[in-house]
Amino acid sequence: MKVGEQMPLIDMNKLTGEALWYAGRIVRENGRLRASKPKGETMEIGCIKYVWRMVAFFISPKSRHKSMPMTADWDIPLGIRERGDKCKELDALVSQIVDAVPKAEWHGVRAWGNAFGVVGSPQLAEDGSIIYR
Repeated sequence: MKVGEQMPLIDMNKLTGEALWYAGRIVRENGRLRASKPKGETMEIGCIKYVWRMVAFFISPKSRHKSMPMTADWDIPLGIRERGDKCKELDALVSQIVDAVPKAEWHGVRAWGNAFGVVGSPQLAEDGSIIYR
């Protein structure tokens, strides 16, 4: 792993119920988010993959995890409507898991916030453009 790319620590003590169950499947023994999604093809694993991908999008320092997770739900073996409903349910758990990570470790959120100019400090570049850092 590159310097500065240590995966964030998820505070498991802040989680209960299903959020704790899913978090337990997307972290390593040291409590840090896995660097890659779990393997397997069952409904349960598909849901775990989805939760991992969405959590990684929000908190991972790895640049490859910061791309929009447009196909994250493809691992869930349901029809389009049913999959959408399942994703709404899982998104609530993703939010709980992300909230168990200090905001300073929300690398993906910060990267996209910088890209859209809604976080960071504006700096004027030589060409007159405004850059958020």
